[in-house]
Formats: sequence, C-alpha cells, structure tokens
Amino acid sequence: MNRPLFLFIDESGDVGDNDGTGGNTIYYSELAIQTEYGRSSPLVEHITKWRYEEGISGEPKHIPKDEEKCKKFLEPIIKLHQTGVIEFSAVYLRKDKYTGPYLKTDSPFRNNRLWFRNFVHKQLLEHHFSLHPNAQDDYISAIFDYHRMSRPDFKNITNYLCNICEFGLDDIIHLDSVCSWMLQLAGQLAHATSQAKLGETPKSITDMLSFISVKDITNV
Repeated sequence: MNRPLFLFIDESGDVGDNDGTGGNTIYYSELAIQTEYGRSSPLVEHITKWRYEEGISGEPKHIPKDEEKCKKFLEPIIKLHQTGVIEFSAVYLRKDKYTGPYLKTDSPFRNNRLWFRNFVHKQLLEHHFSLHPNAQDDYISAIFDYHRMSRPDFKNITNYLCNICEFGLDDIIHLDSVCSWMLQLAGQLAHATSQAKLGETPKSITDMLSFISVKDITNV
C-alpha cells in the first residue's frame, strides 16, 4: 500500500510522582491521532473555522465545556473518524494508584521521568497499532510535542522508539505544539478523555468522546 501515515501524539497531565498534590495532576495520559497524507484537510478546515468563530488565537488546552459548543466542535471530527479519515487512541493512568515502572520512588526500576514517558509512548503505540494495524510498507511519521524536553531527551526517546522494531516508525519528529493544530487537538482530546475517566465530565460529553478508544494502564 505504501501509505504515508502521520501519528500526532500529545500528553495531558505531568510526570510528577505524587498523587495530585503540590500542583501536580493526579493523572497522566497520551493520545494519538492518525491520518494519511492528503486526507487531513477536512479536519484542518473544521479546526480553522471553529477557531475563527470562537475567536481563538492562542493554543487551546481543553475542549468546550458547554454541551452545545462541544457538540459543534466534536461532531465533524466524529464524522471524519467514522469515514476512516482519522483514527484515535489513548492511554491513561491514575498516578495515585499506578503500579507500573519508572513513575514513583518505590516503582519498579525506581523513578525516572524520561523512561516513564518512553514507557507510556510504548503503551500507546501498542494499543494504537492493535486497533489500527499498519501494512509493512506504510511510511509512518510520529510527531511528538517537545514541551519541556531537552536535546538529550529528544535523542533518548528517538533511539528508544527506533529500537522498537515492531512499530515500524520511519520518522520521529519533535515539534512545538504551538506550530501544529493537530498536536493541539491531540492535547485537547487527551485532557478531555482523562477528565471523563476521572468522572469530571458531564455524561453527555463523555458519551460524545466514546469514539476514542482509551486503555487504562494504571495497573500494567
């Protein structure tokens, strides 16, 4: 098939090792948006129109809280998903109940925030490609937000993901989300799915978000 595919991946929450006190979030999540080269223009047009109508000039962090505005924002995205133009997947964990490695001082392999982020990347990619298998000759570019990351961090994550051969990633790109509305959308939806998992979202909006497959990795 030789499809050029793009995976836009962003996070919500932080990698602090506590349970939500001291300004840190109680959760951490990542979300991936997959689209094929040349097919994402309807999504970009929708986001452009929505931003113009809402007077948004900066980087939005959340989806609309008002039910009608949220419906207006999400419905075109859901329709594009239903036609196969874009695919979504996410992983989520509660830090206060997390039993996996690298996050806390008493975690397996102790605390290492960079390794923890790598671990979550791997969990997300495994979940995503189990739902949306890629062909062997697809050309896959994974685009990550580089917020709060140093050059050595970039190299570490790139080397780690390149060594996970089963995903077949051809390019790993770090980009400032300010420059990418697709990364901004990934961040918005990562936050929205986390709030839904925490029970902080009205049921009507939670139901709207059901098109996103979210895997809970709290007890991996």
